[in-house]
Amino acid sequence: MHARTIGREPEYRAIRAELASVHSANKPRDIADDVRRMFAETANQVDIQVDEAFYAALSSIERKMRAPGPFYAFSHGDPCPDNWLCDGETTKLIDYEFAGYKHALLDGVYGHIMFPTCWCVGLIPEALVAEMEDIYRKELMQGCAEAADDATFQEELFAACAYWTWHTLRGLLKSALEERHTWGIASTRARIVSRLAALLAMAERNKSSQYPLLVAVSQRLYALVSALWSEEKLQLYPCFQEK
Repeated sequence: MHARTIGREPEYRAIRAELASVHSANKPRDIADDVRRMFAETANQVDIQVDEAFYAALSSIERKMRAPGPFYAFSHGDPCPDNWLCDGETTKLIDYEFAGYKHALLDGVYGHIMFPTCWCVGLIPEALVAEMEDIYRKELMQGCAEAADDATFQEELFAACAYWTWHTLRGLLKSALEERHTWGIASTRARIVSRLAALLAMAERNKSSQYPLLVAVSQRLYALVSALWSEEKLQLYPCFQEK
């Protein structure tokens, strides 16, 4: 879907306009401003010094997500396990309420970053995540030549993972520090710990990351929350658990 829709936004807009009136969405809040506020509100629990270069890195990632250049594609926006309809050997995505033109990898990293918009969050075996990425990248390359370049693809992959991780943090960290909440099949604390761990694993893999300060702050925050919530871990989805 991503490969076939790159460069075709005008067609999408025309089709969409014929179906019903299109309401202008509210301007999304700036992630750097939200994270700055988050750190201010949790200063008593999170003793991490964060300078302006960190917020500049977050803003840079958000700009990349909003203006992704060759990775700009029609995105589902919520490709979680419960939004797939299986009919025999055919599998189809359903529920397009968050769909629109976005950075393709905001969908493409869902396996890496544990389905960030989903209530039924669980882990997938690492080998399967790697296979998902490989298959996805080969398909994306059919419409996005830049995805064939290793350095470019890895940087975009890291940026999308960083966006979703800090999107999770800006929405959940303050309340998670106050008390334990469960949404669906996992706690918000487990989501935070697991996404930070996944981001740091991606950073370790992506040695050429352009965001060293963002990685450093993520490392310090991960050390803090993983110590606070040592028992909070996402579990493998039931179908991958040993019976």
